[in-house]
Amino acid sequence: MAKWMDELVEYGSFGDVPVLVVAPHEGVSLEIVDGRVAKIGERGTGYLARLAARHIGGSYIVSHVPRMEADFARDPAELGKGARFKYNIDGEIFTLTSHRNPAYAGLLGEFHGLIERLNPRFLLTYHRMGGSDGVDLRFGFGRERQYIGGTENALEFKRRFLERVSGLEVLVSKLKLAGESEFILKSHYRGRVAGLVEFSSKLFRLGSGRIDRRVVRAARVVAELAAEWVK
Repeated sequence: MAKWMDELVEYGSFGDVPVLVVAPHEGVSLEIVDGRVAKIGERGTGYLARLAARHIGGSYIVSHVPRMEADFARDPAELGKGARFKYNIDGEIFTLTSHRNPAYAGLLGEFHGLIERLNPRFLLTYHRMGGSDGVDLRFGFGRERQYIGGTENALEFKRRFLERVSGLEVLVSKLKLAGESEFILKSHYRGRVAGLVEFSSKLFRLGSGRIDRRVVRAARVVAELAAEWVK
């Protein structure tokens, strides 16, 4: 059964498998960008995190706080100063400012404390990315692939994934979306394995209330591999 922190951060465990799946950007806000109303957030990633954790008997955390207020993938010390990021709106790239509201400092601290209390051996973060470059899924293990112990391990993780999932274009990121700015990974990976997983937005069909079964399968398989990696 799900538990909550301040009715904004949801978490739970389905067993004792030491894998934690985090969705830090599930919260959505409406913003005026270039005269247009835009939904900013990664709706659907919380569902995938919960689904993946249930599938393997692991744990999950989902932030429902809009990232424009507090970005749970950013450094808590920077909260209130604003964090710039690029966002695709109707095919155009805009630079926006998130992480603006210092009122969430306490909750953000509790969030990071919860990660340490759950003490996973493999820590995953699930995100959505724009699908304009034709890539369906990106793994981010750091620029030097340090979150998984080096390039050889990163490529082995990808190889195992592709043995179980077909029909997707998959990359291990070197620079773009490599996880270097992901504070969750940077601050919690020591002594454990960690990775960022970016699913293409084109695999989400939220307008119809459905998510492409390929992304559901991919989310489950990533968690399966993480569980096997630290078994």
